[in-house]
Amino acid sequence: ALRTAIAGLCSLVLLIVLRRKLPPRALWPQLAITMLCVAFLFPLLMSLGMQRVDASHGGVVLGVLPIATALVAVAITHERPRPLFWIASVAGAALVIAFSLRQGGGAFSTGDLLLFAAVAVSAIGYAFSGRLTSQMPGWEVISWVLVIALPLSIPAAALTMPADISHIALKP
Repeated sequence: ALRTAIAGLCSLVLLIVLRRKLPPRALWPQLAITMLCVAFLFPLLMSLGMQRVDASHGGVVLGVLPIATALVAVAITHERPRPLFWIASVAGAALVIAFSLRQGGGAFSTGDLLLFAAVAVSAIGYAFSGRLTSQMPGWEVISWVLVIALPLSIPAAALTMPADISHIALKP
């Protein structure tokens, strides 16, 4: 939440300094979907999932994100990819699912389910943000997403900030 709030404040300053106009109202629902998915649900679900699996396992599961994003993009843009796209997508997803099932003794762990949910919401957010780039530059899309998130990210950061943040310091 703090990272999103800081990025949102920086984005707000940038948009003001560059005198960027508000996006057209017709784009606000897509911006809101992107904001919810990318700025809140993905980080929340990913962090909860990563608390339950080791880093290498989580990295493999999250590795399916590009495939998931492509699948969502195909669904919302109504494109017709070639068969090789579908073969590669299904093969990649099947390998990740097989890995998770093997690691979990034949069942998905709670961590896997949280990470798959993180992948799904992120794919939705990325696909919508990609679609928005046909209407405005990519940097502006993410900037507006972060600015729209400010009414949620600032209070969330304040509520979740530990009393002592000295242990959070970056260490080489």
